[in-house]
Amino acid sequence: MHFFYTRDSLNSLVLLSRLGIFMHFKQTLGELNLRIHQPEKTGLMVQQI
Repeated sequence: MHFFYTRDSLNSLVLLSRLGIFMHFKQTLGELNLRIHQPEKTGLMVQQI
């Protein structure tokens, strides 16, 4: 029983980490999209990086 519990926990952690990576990737794409379409608004952000 303990084995199944820990395995499910590991699966949950993997899913959560994948979701986190996906959300971060999506947010990065959104920021790049903003920079491409609205360079005047994000000029300061680009200079800081």
